[in-house]
Amino acid sequence: MLLIKYNKDGLAYSDFNLEADALKIYYKYLSKCGNPYDTDFMSIDVSTSNIITVFRMFVAEGTINHKRLSFEFDGEQFKLNELGNFEENPKSYLKNEIDTLFRILNANKKR
Repeated sequence: MLLIKYNKDGLAYSDFNLEADALKIYYKYLSKCGNPYDTDFMSIDVSTSNIITVFRMFVAEGTINHKRLSFEFDGEQFKLNELGNFEENPKSYLKNEIDTLFRILNANKKR
């Protein structure tokens, strides 16, 4: 399993070549762990949510099996379903990003 840990000390990924970066991570996992269905796992630390979103997209498109990925935030692990949606979100996961989007929407409503 590929465990993607979302934390402030993780690697930041640029929006440029993001899909290629995600696939490099995934193929590195496959080459390290051999059989993707075995109990071996590899973990990476990331500090940007864009790479997580791309992994979700790959699962939704069927490029990556959702059973091969797991995510961690604030010590809590969570998984994706086959549609690329989180089975359960930790309460504060992506809170700043979501709050910012709501502020934009509310500002638009006021105009």
